[in-house]
Amino acid sequence: MAAHSSVHSGPATRARVLDEAISLFIEMGFTRAPMSEIASRLGITKAALYYYFASKDDLLIALVSPLLDRIDELLAEIAEAGVNDDLARRQLMTRYAALLRSDMRVVGIISRDVNVSSHPEIAPRTAAHVASLIELLAGPDADAERMARASAAMTVVQRGLFVIPGEPALLRSMPRDARIELVLQIAFSIVESSNADNECVN
Repeated sequence: MAAHSSVHSGPATRARVLDEAISLFIEMGFTRAPMSEIASRLGITKAALYYYFASKDDLLIALVSPLLDRIDELLAEIAEAGVNDDLARRQLMTRYAALLRSDMRVVGIISRDVNVSSHPEIAPRTAAHVASLIELLAGPDADAERMARASAAMTVVQRGLFVIPGEPALLRSMPRDARIELVLQIAFSIVESSNADNECVN
């Protein structure tokens, strides 16, 4: 009874459930992680856990939605303002990277767990984000090269946040702030060199 009543303590316990769930999803993978293990680690019953989340899918959506919502808001704001020069492109990539860095555990499970990235309520949203980012960076009436450069720049930003197995020690040992700064500079150069080439032609 004590365990069941403790889960009814409101938002604080809901946050504990989410925190424990994402740790377990990272450790075991979304598909293999049982709700019973989440309940056990929190010292509550499964019935108490289901008081907050009707299913593991509901729990997953609750974990990832806040970040996806913030990206939606960023893209809507940027689209309204327009991306008309290299400074605006830099600001878009910098702000997007900052959003990803604000919730790296969520970004990690989306990026590394195919059962999460392909989830029917997650995959359409992340695909729409990527498409919008590329479109904004490439600009209106972009040709294939500018689209490819925008796509490459976004891949650099997204993948550059994580240490990749087999990376040289020099990269693995970089402080996170220094790493993302370097990644952003590379991404900027990919997009901006395309714009510079176009200006020279014109």
